[in-house]
Amino acid sequence: MNITALTTSLPVPLPKAISSLAEAGFRWIDIPPTAAAREIRRLISDLGLHLGCVGLEREMPGVFDLASEIEADRRAAIDYFRSTLDATAELKVSVSYITPPQATDETTREFWNDSIQHLAEHAKQCSVDLCIEHFPTRLLHSGKETLEWLEQMNAPALKLLIDVGHCLISREDPAELIRAAGSQLGYIHFDDNDGQDDLHWPLLTGVCSEEVLGSTLSALAECGYDRTLCLELNPELDSPLKNLTDGNELLAKLVSETRPPFGSARIAS
Repeated sequence: MNITALTTSLPVPLPKAISSLAEAGFRWIDIPPTAAAREIRRLISDLGLHLGCVGLEREMPGVFDLASEIEADRRAAIDYFRSTLDATAELKVSVSYITPPQATDETTREFWNDSIQHLAEHAKQCSVDLCIEHFPTRLLHSGKETLEWLEQMNAPALKLLIDVGHCLISREDPAELIRAAGSQLGYIHFDDNDGQDDLHWPLLTGVCSEEVLGSTLSALAECGYDRTLCLELNPELDSPLKNLTDGNELLAKLVSETRPPFGSARIAS
């Protein structure tokens, strides 16, 4: 099982973040769509790195609101995110993710759902899974609600991204959520916090315990999860690179202890 780090977990420009992660021993990274630029792709290739996932909202050149009340703005947002899905396919990455809007009213839900349907169709054409990250205080505030929403949307390209830190806030057990998701599980982020705010602290520095991490990994193995495990940490904290390398070592240790071992099961239907 491979462990990856989101490049935006480091407070430096993308080329420096990529090089720093490679020097720190990471063989896999998660990147923004701007990594499709020729010089960045060459750097990734030269360093022998592999790509896990593309965060479609990372390094956006402006504001793109998929739930805007202004139709022209929604169309512009749809066009932009279509281009990020094209970039994901160009990078030969099969998974991407996006987050729900901050507003929670029904008008926002209606507009956003319509925009996501358009993107889901394009994602399918690109052979890319479009994961939706559950996000406390936003439209889809819990993993459970996001799974219900996915069932309503009924779009094969849409999947759930489980964020362990977000589960701490919504008081959900990540292992139970993984089992409930089954084949709807698309990706996972690891981070910690105080159980109240989305702080993206290093692992085991907040309310997340080693027991929670272990049970989460066991559930992933049971469900046949075969994508990367992503560390998404706050770049503004002290020693951001060390925080990532410490997280990498911890997850690697726990993965080696996971029972059943990864690769021994298939994703549940």
